Amino acid sequence: MATISISHLTFEYEGGSPLFDNVSLRLDTRWKLGLIGRNGRGKTTLLRLLLGQLPFDGAIEVPVSLDYFPYAVSDEYQSALEIAEEIAVFEPWQIERELSLLAVSEKVLTRPYHTLSNGEQTKVLLAAMFLNEDRFLLIDEPTNHLDSDTLEWLEGFLSTYNGAVMAVSHDRWFLDAVSTRIVEIINHKARLYKGNYSSFLQQREFADIQAQKEYKQKTQTAEKLEDYVRRNIVRASTSKMAKSRLKMLGRMDLEKPENLVHERIQFDITPASEPFKEVAVLKDITIIAGERTLADGLSFVLLRGERLAVVGPNGSGKTTLINVIAGKRKPESGSVKLGGGVKMAYLAQNLFDQKTSSPINYIWDRYPAMTQFEVRSLLAAVGFQAEEVFLDGYGLSGGELARLGLARISLEHPNLLVLDEPTNHLDIYSKDILTGTLERYSGTMIVVSHDRYLLSKLNAKILLLDGMGSAVFFETFSQYRGYLDKQKSEQPEPIENDMSISEQTKDKTSQKDIRRQSAQLRQRVSFLESSIEKIEKEIAGLEAEAVSPETISDHVRLKEIYERLDALKELLAEQSDEWLRLSSEL
Repeated sequence: MATISISHLTFEYEGGSPLFDNVSLRLDTRWKLGLIGRNGRGKTTLLRLLLGQLPFDGAIEVPVSLDYFPYAVSDEYQSALEIAEEIAVFEPWQIERELSLLAVSEKVLTRPYHTLSNGEQTKVLLAAMFLNEDRFLLIDEPTNHLDSDTLEWLEGFLSTYNGAVMAVSHDRWFLDAVSTRIVEIINHKARLYKGNYSSFLQQREFADIQAQKEYKQKTQTAEKLEDYVRRNIVRASTSKMAKSRLKMLGRMDLEKPENLVHERIQFDITPASEPFKEVAVLKDITIIAGERTLADGLSFVLLRGERLAVVGPNGSGKTTLINVIAGKRKPESGSVKLGGGVKMAYLAQNLFDQKTSSPINYIWDRYPAMTQFEVRSLLAAVGFQAEEVFLDGYGLSGGELARLGLARISLEHPNLLVLDEPTNHLDIYSKDILTGTLERYSGTMIVVSHDRYLLSKLNAKILLLDGMGSAVFFETFSQYRGYLDKQKSEQPEPIENDMSISEQTKDKTSQKDIRRQSAQLRQRVSFLESSIEKIEKEIAGLEAEAVSPETISDHVRLKEIYERLDALKELLAEQSDEWLRLSSEL
């Protein structure tokens, strides 16, 4: 089988520090490679170097054809099938047949590509690429924008895929399910490890221990040589031997080993006090968004020390529900009551409203009594080193903003944490550390997350929302996973659980309920069609404004436009996903 060869690769962007310094790798094109590293350390750049898109020093030999995701779509107004035809080397009828086998529906294929959600677009492009099994697929963040169902589709397919893949990902669960090799970019180098991500962690820890042992032995030997030279260099009888040892000392490599254990975020969130036993009591909560009922008669009690994870497809009302619990939104009916002594901290999914002049000022503005040393120590603990504490707040990445928000929460000492997708934007190392922090947290927690590894570690009860008013509780993550597995095998069984709180789910065979659900479904589909059309018009208007001469020179307005476009496109993706799902049920 062919091998991709990278020899003495050195690369840096103009004006920047080196991303790669004398890197050599040999990659078998039968492998499924996971490519990991801190944000901004060169993962996407390595893919571009393999594609021949950037100049570099050294040599790269690629004896196979490459495909790259995300694919650059030339005309988004084409149908999804036409886009797939550009990618796959098949006749149209073959493509349609093969894509249907990959669970890409005919309705998706016949729609204009630009009307698809981000998740649907990802699925179409990847499925088309998978048809070219003779090519090496370079896939950059394939798990972005995918709901849990599509993620599992992708993992299931890749695990049996006959072709080769190199995938950039921060999703540990995905890397464990798919990868047969891991390439880690660290300290301007790239290291290859055999096995999946969990195996990589064990190997890296062992390598670090060995490197530290060897370094300690060398420094101890060097100290003995230096002591001998110092005591004997001036003596006539021993001067010759001392000079010999001095030469030996000069030949020793005493450079400290590279830190194979990645620089990690290290912090804890500790409650300052305990609340009363009942932390949150929800009674007969009904939540409506537009014409759709997200929750219908939802009731439950969250006790001190309990953890609850809210899951469900995009647009099912997860964020809306925790906003109701946090008092940021009122339900249409019912009541939410927080218990005595509750001190809540909330981390929103959209972090860009917390920007400030710099990380140090973000903390100082809220806690002016802290000394500079205390503030900088806190920021160092969440990954802001040296001059990074003075970075322009408007240039911070999503991951940096997430770490800043977590630093703020640690100072609040809450006994109730409410977190909306806390692992969004974080690299895989930061995710691991955050998972450990939340595992150790002794207070009460409510978390919305698609991160399956995080959910598996939290020992939380699971609340599954379906976006149509129904909700089911699971006592454990494994029980929830079992339910999903039964759904996949088309043999779902009812979940008997004392905590199930939707009266609607207790009698789904009722003809009255069926008629009501059908009417709600038609109303929701009609609303979504109208809403999607309005969103698309607004996006088109903003995109046109963004390229006008007046706007290009107005940085403030341009920033407002792009932030609004990001929000609109996310909403469009959610509503398009929901429209497709509900339309198939009519």
